[in-house]
Amino acid sequence: EVFKNVTELSGGEKARLAIAKLMVSGPNTLLLDEPTNHLDTNTQEAVENALRDYQGSVICISHDRYLIHKHATHIWEFYNGSMISFEGSYEYYVEKREELLKFTEKANPNSSNKTTTAKEPSRYQLHQNNKAQQKYYKKLEKEIAKLISAKASLEEKLSDPTITSDYKALEELNENLELLSSELNQKESEWIKLSESI
Repeated sequence: EVFKNVTELSGGEKARLAIAKLMVSGPNTLLLDEPTNHLDTNTQEAVENALRDYQGSVICISHDRYLIHKHATHIWEFYNGSMISFEGSYEYYVEKREELLKFTEKANPNSSNKTTTAKEPSRYQLHQNNKAQQKYYKKLEKEIAKLISAKASLEEKLSDPTITSDYKALEELNENLELLSSELNQKESEWIKLSESI
């Protein structure tokens, strides 16, 4: 596969290639935008291991809470026209976030996008939020079940001995499996987070 043209690569393969190029060039600072998106589980782990062993500074934009939790030592959150800067782990930041939001709103009372997120929600709002969460939770369960079924079907096709001689079909099946696995990981992570919240 080393002789493939870059134009022939899938999104995940291009991401892996970009990360490999970065690691070989040995920069002292990395700016990463969603580095684990569209990667299968093995590649996500490889990226996380590379970041763990990396000696320089990493500035990373990510929605991957697992990645942030494992590696972040300083959090910057952009909120309501301001930036909250917090030195410490993500877990501790989540604990202190409400206090920081209140402090930020007091420090910037003239912010054009002022919101009331620091207010305690009413019982009615809590009830409505809970209903919406439960509905989405059930929807996620159905989507996960479909993805698991589709993944099993693809894996079954890949194990078919008649397809091993067809390189193009194998490549396409592998790409589809990679995308499915990535989507499944994302949905499962969302489902776990939501189940804890409910």
